[in-house]
Amino acid sequence: MSYGRAVEGLARPNRGVRTVLVMTTNHLPEPLSTLRLRGAGRRLLASAAVVVLSLGAVACSSDGESTQAEPAPTTAPTTAPAVPASSAPTADTAPPTTTAATSATVTTDDVEVVQRVAMRDGVELATYVYLPAGTGPFPTLVLRTPYGLPLTPIGGYQDDDALEETGLPDEEVGWPLVTDAGFALVVQETRGTGASGGANALLTTEGPDGYDTIEWVADQSWSNGRIGIMGDSAAGVAAALAAAEQPPSLDALYTQNASHSLIDDLTSPGGAVRIESIVAFSGGQMLELGDEHYDASGADEAAFEDPIERLGGELETLVGGVDDPVGAGWAQRDRTALPDVAPLIPAFEQYLTADPGVRDRMDTIGDIEVPVLAVSMWHDVFARSSFEAALDAQERGADFRLLAMPGSHYEIDDPENWPVTPMLDFFRETLMDGERTLDRFTWQAIGSTELESSSVWPPTGSNSEAFRLGDGTIAATAGSGSVSFISDPTDPIATNAGMSLVALSGPGENPSLATTGRTDVVWFDSEPLTDPLRLRGPLELVVDVTADAPSIDVSARLLAVDADGSSRLIRSAHVRSAAPVGSNRQLTIPFGDIAHDIGVGSVLRLELAGSDLPAWSLNPQTGDTDPLRSTTPIAASISVDLATAELRITRS
Repeated sequence: MSYGRAVEGLARPNRGVRTVLVMTTNHLPEPLSTLRLRGAGRRLLASAAVVVLSLGAVACSSDGESTQAEPAPTTAPTTAPAVPASSAPTADTAPPTTTAATSATVTTDDVEVVQRVAMRDGVELATYVYLPAGTGPFPTLVLRTPYGLPLTPIGGYQDDDALEETGLPDEEVGWPLVTDAGFALVVQETRGTGASGGANALLTTEGPDGYDTIEWVADQSWSNGRIGIMGDSAAGVAAALAAAEQPPSLDALYTQNASHSLIDDLTSPGGAVRIESIVAFSGGQMLELGDEHYDASGADEAAFEDPIERLGGELETLVGGVDDPVGAGWAQRDRTALPDVAPLIPAFEQYLTADPGVRDRMDTIGDIEVPVLAVSMWHDVFARSSFEAALDAQERGADFRLLAMPGSHYEIDDPENWPVTPMLDFFRETLMDGERTLDRFTWQAIGSTELESSSVWPPTGSNSEAFRLGDGTIAATAGSGSVSFISDPTDPIATNAGMSLVALSGPGENPSLATTGRTDVVWFDSEPLTDPLRLRGPLELVVDVTADAPSIDVSARLLAVDADGSSRLIRSAHVRSAAPVGSNRQLTIPFGDIAHDIGVGSVLRLELAGSDLPAWSLNPQTGDTDPLRSTTPIAASISVDLATAELRITRS
C-alpha cells in the first residue's frame, strides 16, 4: 500500500483532450527508462517502450530516437453496450461511452499521458494501457486501484532470483509478469484518486465503474474480448464489486487478500468495528485523493489539510507503536480523532457505523457468475469473507477456488509465501483455454510445509469435536460454577496478534496474555496433546455470560502453547452484546475457518478478555448509541457460566 498522493501532477488534465499511453514490453533505452510521473516522483515501468497515439506528439522508437508522430485521426465517441439500470449509480444516469485517443505528450522528466475513460454518469477515470510484444488483439487483464502507481507485484514471483532477473525495482515487477505472459494490462485509478475525476467514496461506487470499464475494454481493438479482472487488497475489493455487477464481457476474477463482503469483515457480531483496519484501509485511500475529488465533492481542500495531516500522523503512530499500540496513544484514538476526517468522505462514517445500505452494496457473495480464484492468508483481515464466498459457491456449484496460505495481509507479495504462482495459470486457463491447475480448495496449513487440496471444505474425513470449559481447563467434561473477569475501557488489552492490517497481525511471538500478569484475563488450558492435532475447518466458542453493564465485549483467543512455553495464536474472535444488566446472554463467538497443525506435547489455550485494541473499537459499556465517541466509559464485571460453555473445533 502506498500512502503518498499518486500522480499528483496529473490531477487536472485538459478535459478537452483524450489521450492514451500504450506500453510494450521492450526494454527502454536511456533517458526514457527514468520517466517519472510529475509531482509524485513515481517511476513508470522501466521495461516498456512508449508508443503514443497523438496529434503531433513525440513518439519513441525502439532505439530511443525521438520521431515526429503522424497526427492520429479524430474519432467520434461511440456508445458502449447498454448498462442494466439496476447497476447504475442513479436511475437517471446514462450508459457509458467510449472515447478515442487523440493526443499525448511525453518528455524525459514529465509524463502527461492518461486516457480519460467516461463512466455512465460522465465522470472520467485515468486509465493506462500496457500491451505485450507481438500482434494483437490480446486477452486482457484489468486492475483498478485507489492507491496510485506503481503497483505492488500481482501474483508474485516464485523466488528472489526470478525477481532479480527482471532488472527492475521490486515495486515494478508486476507489469512484465502480466505482459510477458501475453496479456494486455489495463490499469485504472479509481474515482477521485490520482488523475481520475469524480468524488471518492472508499470503493462504495466501484461496482458500476468496474462494469463500465470492462465493457469499454471489450470495445477496444487491442483486446480480443476475453477479459479478466484482478486485484489485491482494496484493488481486489474493487475487482469483486465489478464482477458482482455481472458485466457480459467479463470472463474471470482473481482476488488476493481482498474482501468479498467488506463491512462484514470489518464488523463483529453485535457491532464492534475493526477500528485499526478501517483507519488503515480508508486512511490510505484518503491520502491518495486527487484534486478532482475536492472539485466533485465540494469539500474545501484547505480546510482538510490539517485533518489529513493528522490522519497521516495517526497511521505513523500506529505503525511506529506496533509493539505497543495502546501505549502509542491508541487508547483514546477512536474517541477523539475520527470526527475530524469523517466529513471528507461520507463513506468513512458509513464504515465506522456498519451502515446497512453500504453493507449490502459491498457484499458480493453469491453474485459472481464467472470463474473465481481467491487467494487468502490465514491471518488476513479479509480471510473470513473469502471462505464464506467459497462455501457459498460450493453450495451453488459455482466455479470459485480458494488458495489459503500462512501469513497476514501484507505478506501476500512475499515470494517465500508462494509454492505456486496461481494468478497467471488461472488466467491462462480461463482466457487462453489452458489446463485447470487448482482444486476448489487448496491450502498450506500453519505448521506444515505441504500443499493440500480438496473438492470440499471441510475436507473429506474431517470431524467436529466439542470441548468443555472447567476451572482453568479445556476437557471432555463440563465444569461447574462460573468464572469472572473485569473489563475496563480505560485500561484496554493491547492487540499483540490476530487478523489486523497493521497492529501485530499474524500468529504473533508468544502472544499469550496468561504470562503478562494482567488480572482482567481468564484462561483455560487443555492437557498436553498425546497425538498431533490437525485443525481443518471452522472453530467457534459458545458461552453464556452475565454482566453488570448494559453493553460488553468478549474477546476470545485460541492459542497453541508448546512444551517450551512459547505460544502462537491460532485465531482470535470478538463479539459485542447489548442486554439488560444481569440478564443471561448466550454468545456464539466465531473464530472462522483455519488449517493449523499442532504437535504432540503442545497445549490448547483459550483466553477471554473484554477488549482487544486497536484491532477492535473500544466499548464504553454504557450502551451509548454512538460508542465510538463516548467520553464516559464504565468498568464491567463479566461472568462466564462454565456448565454451558463449549469450544467447537473441526479436525482431520
